[in-house]
Amino acid sequence: MKRRALLAAFAVLSAAVLPGGAWSAEYPNRVIKIIVPFAPGGGTDVIARIFSAFMANHLKQNVIIENRPGAAGLIGAGDVAKSRPDGYTLLFTPQNTITIAPYLDHPISYKPDKDLIPIAMVAEQPIIFAANDKLPVKDLDEFVRFAKSHPGKFNYGSPGLSTELNLTVEILKQRAGINIVHIGYRGGAPAINALLRNDIQMLPVVPSSIGPFIKSGKVKALATTAPRRLSEFPDIPTTKEQGYPEVNIVPWWGVFVPAGTPQAVIDSLQSAVSALLKNSKYREKLEAMSVEPTAILSRPFSKMLADQTKRWGEVIKKAGLRLQ
Repeated sequence: MKRRALLAAFAVLSAAVLPGGAWSAEYPNRVIKIIVPFAPGGGTDVIARIFSAFMANHLKQNVIIENRPGAAGLIGAGDVAKSRPDGYTLLFTPQNTITIAPYLDHPISYKPDKDLIPIAMVAEQPIIFAANDKLPVKDLDEFVRFAKSHPGKFNYGSPGLSTELNLTVEILKQRAGINIVHIGYRGGAPAINALLRNDIQMLPVVPSSIGPFIKSGKVKALATTAPRRLSEFPDIPTTKEQGYPEVNIVPWWGVFVPAGTPQAVIDSLQSAVSALLKNSKYREKLEAMSVEPTAILSRPFSKMLADQTKRWGEVIKKAGLRLQ
């Protein structure tokens, strides 16, 4: 009996410290950390904080945000890929760290399709092309004509060369035949500040970040990449309306965990994400910023990642870009 009791105690102890088993059934039993690989105040950070607050309420556990900006999000994503696969370190990221990273000209510290497991795509939001209010243009068509008459004289910003925001402008440059200079920043918030100072004249940015500045008249909105006009900003024409249907990128955000995370933990996180989609307060908070909440889980999300990775490769090759 004593030997049997010792074996039972050992089994319980093993389950408590090893992945899977009874350990994962108790998940979560301590603070969950979500890594945001961009600076505070940008679109990714704003959406991640809303997501984390509702996740904390659903999981009945503290969920904290830790910003680790740098290298267009690659530093934070790499840190998560190398973290302990126990479900307590998550990555909240836009697509560039996953679908664009494989096309960089320099080695990165992780392989997106091998070192990170997709939990779910949780939100998507179109891009707004915003301009400094001193620029004498009112829409994208006028901006293109103005840029053509002043080649190389205007700057545009983004959170980094290897982000979908930057590549969307590169697609526009190719289609419109304009020469504007890229300047990279460590996140959306620093780039917006640069736009307000007129260090850059145009910025591709999501509505959740730039919306208040549009409403206050501090910046001009030239176009949106959405398939239709935004309900919050019905006066902003789409890129398609202005003759650029190919410039139709709609950024998304997803949640990932390190490879090796127990399936039971993945299931718990996916269940929580699915529950959030049914939470009316959560939906209202995101939709008020023109963000569409979603819950595309692992299998369909993985296929989408593979398809988009291939598409970005074709875009980058056709544009002749070298991503650093």
